[in-house]
Amino acid sequence: MKVAVIQIKAGSNKNENVGKALEFVQSAIKKNAEFIILPEIFNFRGRISQKENRSIAEHIPGESILPFQGIARGSNVYILAGSIYEQVESSRKSYNTSILINNKGRIQATYRKIHLFDAVINKRAIKESRSFLRGDQIAVTSVKEFKVGLSICYDLRFPELYNMCTVKGASVFCIPSCFTKQTGQAHWEILLRARA
Repeated sequence: MKVAVIQIKAGSNKNENVGKALEFVQSAIKKNAEFIILPEIFNFRGRISQKENRSIAEHIPGESILPFQGIARGSNVYILAGSIYEQVESSRKSYNTSILINNKGRIQATYRKIHLFDAVINKRAIKESRSFLRGDQIAVTSVKEFKVGLSICYDLRFPELYNMCTVKGASVFCIPSCFTKQTGQAHWEILLRARA
């Protein structure tokens, strides 16, 4: 299976981010990719308050996912929408949710990030729990003949999640991420090798 991994530096304009992602997906399809993977929160990146969170977050499927469903169906490809802000009716917070769209254009699996990144790096506090709710379910699904375990970014630091996915038959892990530069340089590759 030919896989395309797309890297995008998302900004604070959702429409522009989604448009850019669609262009990259179309380019991957032209290169015969069968499974296309987008990064974590590919449709929006920026500082927001809990009030603004409600305007960024969306139901699934929403405006960020529907165009990819059409492309997946029309081109017979699988697309992992790395993650988006998923709206939660009962909260001002969102889920950080990864969405697997199958080659028929249907949402086949969703995964809500379980481990939220709350850390201090160089005296700068990063607290995902201010904006996001924690998920509580693992997700293992099929992409063609492969069993795929879904996870997001900071989950990488927690081997139990990957052990549980392996028990459910996963032989491939998807880990769309938006690591900080410092932690990415220090930990990303070694942690990926450890999980493999």
